[in-house]
Amino acid sequence: MIIEVKDWSLDNYYIDENTDWCLKKNDRKLKSPLSQVKSYKDNLFNMHIDNLYLQLLLINVGVKATTFYFYPHPHLPFLQHNR
Repeated sequence: MIIEVKDWSLDNYYIDENTDWCLKKNDRKLKSPLSQVKSYKDNLFNMHIDNLYLQLLLINVGVKATTFYFYPHPHLPFLQHNR
């Protein structure tokens, strides 16, 4: 499993009507944490370790999941698609 840990202050972000993550102070669009962790996984398999995916398949092991965790944020009230 690949885990992306974010120390973002989630009060500084919102998700717009197109489900894009944006910074409140300037409305700048950001890559979502889900997109980031997926790109880390893809990058690991495609660029950094030759034949890693094939090797993991041969021994019946693989990266089955990716996730992200916001620390320290106990709830996610900003996920209401608005500011």
